[in-house]
Amino acid sequence: MIKITLAILLVLILGGPKQPNKWQRAESSGGRDPEVDRLMNFLWSPDEAVRNSAKAKLVQAGPRAGPYLISLIEDVANHPEQHRFATGREREGELYYEDPLGHADMAKFVLYWRLIYDCIDVLGDLRYSEGAPIIIRILAEKEPHNMVETMGTEHYALVKIGGPAVPPLIDAIKNASSIAESIWGDTTRIRLLCAGSATQLAGRIRQRAAMALGDIGDARAIPVLEDLLKPGQQFEHGNAYVGEALRALRSRRQVSMAASGGVAVPSGTEVNTLVKELWSPDDLVRQAAKAGLGKIGPEAAPYLISLLSDLVDYIDDPHFATGKEQEGETYWRNPVGHVDFFNQFEITGRLALDCTGLLGDMRSEEAVPIIVRLMEQDKMFGAYESRAPEAQALVKIGEPAVLPLIDALSSAPSIAASICADRNQRLPDNVCSSERLADRIRLRAAGALGAIGDARALPALARILEPGGPPHNKAIDTIVETAIRRIRSHN
Repeated sequence: MIKITLAILLVLILGGPKQPNKWQRAESSGGRDPEVDRLMNFLWSPDEAVRNSAKAKLVQAGPRAGPYLISLIEDVANHPEQHRFATGREREGELYYEDPLGHADMAKFVLYWRLIYDCIDVLGDLRYSEGAPIIIRILAEKEPHNMVETMGTEHYALVKIGGPAVPPLIDAIKNASSIAESIWGDTTRIRLLCAGSATQLAGRIRQRAAMALGDIGDARAIPVLEDLLKPGQQFEHGNAYVGEALRALRSRRQVSMAASGGVAVPSGTEVNTLVKELWSPDDLVRQAAKAGLGKIGPEAAPYLISLLSDLVDYIDDPHFATGKEQEGETYWRNPVGHVDFFNQFEITGRLALDCTGLLGDMRSEEAVPIIVRLMEQDKMFGAYESRAPEAQALVKIGEPAVLPLIDALSSAPSIAASICADRNQRLPDNVCSSERLADRIRLRAAGALGAIGDARALPALARILEPGGPPHNKAIDTIVETAIRRIRSHN
């Protein structure tokens, strides 16, 4: 009885009682759309090129494809046992389900997630507002593979949908506990160490929704996120994801108010004081400083650009927090294996990412050259490639970042060779080889260009895929193809 009650509550929270899909309601007066039906069938193909072509054509089909996509997501999400593994990849799927943490890379062969994410990707490109509730359901149910929240397919789709996604995201935050209890009550789900209880899952739902709201930029979310940080509330001791989202929202609101002539210009002393506090070893002090700089908005950008320029110029001489030198040495012996030490204790990298995030939230055009340089340096080896903080900031800045990103994409080999010539003396060859770094530059630049959606990037992206094009890791082709598809859908 409890499980039934919670299941009903989850449906009510994520969009009310389930209505028949639009195409089902239309059958009596016109039937199904054979063209969309045919394209939807192609999403089951084991051939990635076939699937990508179908997704591009579904975007061209426009809103009439929306109900079909929602229907497929619901069917797959409601019957995961029937849609497990891609044909010929059953063994990879079994490995994933035996040990999701140890074989996270095998998840791409689990048909369940592939189908859902392909549909969500198209719904986002369509800006299909009716898809927001089902996308938020998937966002809530997503199985994490580590303790770091990243911007996944659901996040990008909700940001593209924009304003219509705000009310259901706010509802997800307010009702996170009951949603998590309902999900946790389903014993067929994998239990990962990263979400060891319904309470922890509820926290993740709030974080994920906050991240999407921060990037959508709608001021309606500010009081909801502020409530989460109040004494006695879920994140009364602070939460980095909620704090970052609030900072972005307040910064955007500040810009809007300034445009209407309602904000006083802060003093240089005030900005300098806050910038200095970014060096503090106390996380609460740094978070407060970032919030203060976010409130000031673009007036603080020159100070942050100056600090970031200094950091990038001396990026080969990292400074570890006092008392954490041993962790620093451990990181340098094995950067990939101990990237968490770098993220926590390496001051120059931490400062660079703080400045980059702030400048992205401020949409600072003047910051584009230095952020691109930081992206090329590829200092954060543990970052999620095209979702890296530098790429995220450039996406937020938008059109002014397009030409510098095209230059980085086209000149990746020479940029990487120059950087590695200086860094190999400090980093192992398997971490900083010229070819590997060039591929990572291409990947981040392509991902950012695809998210921005400017057609000027199409020729440079297409050249990578041409026969006889620049040598590169073929795994990048998928990212480049996705970027091209997204840009074409924007234009």
